[in-house]
Amino acid sequence: MLFISYRITNILGKTVCYEVNNLSHNVIDISKLSSGIYLLSVNSGDGIQ
Repeated sequence: MLFISYRITNILGKTVCYEVNNLSHNVIDISKLSSGIYLLSVNSGDGIQ
């Protein structure tokens, strides 16, 4: 089974969410984040996408 990880950081560079999932779970819930600008980094095991 292939796993992916993702990290959400705010504009200041602080990680606000990090999780490792398998590919069967492809929804990222951002409803609890405050309004603002965020960066999403996804690592599929083959490198950051």
